[in-house]
Amino acid sequence: MDKQFLLNQLKSGNYKIEMRSDCECNIDWQFIHNELTPVTNTDCCWKGNVLLIKDKKGNEKIIAEQIAFEPFQEIDSGMSTNEFREMLEKNNLNHIIDDMQFDENKEENESHKNKLEESLIEFIKENKYTTAIYYPRDFANEYDCILVEKGANIDNEDAEIITPEKWVKMYLDEGDAVTQKYIRFNLVKFDEEQKRKYYIDYGTGVGNEWVTGTLEEAKKTAEEGARYTQTDITILLDGEIVACLAWSDCRIDVDDEDIEVVKDFGDFGFYSWN
Repeated sequence: MDKQFLLNQLKSGNYKIEMRSDCECNIDWQFIHNELTPVTNTDCCWKGNVLLIKDKKGNEKIIAEQIAFEPFQEIDSGMSTNEFREMLEKNNLNHIIDDMQFDENKEENESHKNKLEESLIEFIKENKYTTAIYYPRDFANEYDCILVEKGANIDNEDAEIITPEKWVKMYLDEGDAVTQKYIRFNLVKFDEEQKRKYYIDYGTGVGNEWVTGTLEEAKKTAEEGARYTQTDITILLDGEIVACLAWSDCRIDVDDEDIEVVKDFGDFGFYSWN
């Protein structure tokens, strides 16, 4: 860029300073000491302020940069960094370099943050984890982030199943100056002993079936097999009833929030888990 044109633009205030970042990190999520931890390998991950000026054609050019934990450097000014500094000093424009400084420890690398989120969502989906959240004391800033392996049971009725996207944002939330976050991680592993042989009795004498898997899988099968038979459907383990899909021969009361309807037959009745 022409030196005189550059100087005129700087003197006229026709420039801007903008925070930018980039991340080329390879992020591998691992379970280390009972925590879900990112293991990062990179040689190009940065954040910093750049000095931007439009050239004579109106194209925006980076003239200089102040990258975190690195010295100030000119980029496309047509002169060396020292020459650029001298030009600023002679023209009382030193404040531009001062304006490009920032708190390197506090300023967040948005590109790195986004890559952390994207890689963790991918990790969860690839491994087919169920994502859940639990508030042990009903405090919004204190919660457990739960990952459940495929086929495992959460065994926590108060845990709420949420999307991987929402789970990741909550897990990586560092809070702010006003609100401190207290986040615990819990991995629920699949136990082969959870996989048992359940018997589904549809109460009609026909169609009964065995399901080898978890209780949740057996309940799902019962829900799919429920028909308008006006009778309870029971799930048995070793001859004992462990779950009952109860039949009610009336219309569901919309004001009753305690009932979760599994199958609704309108005025004739509905099924719900006891």
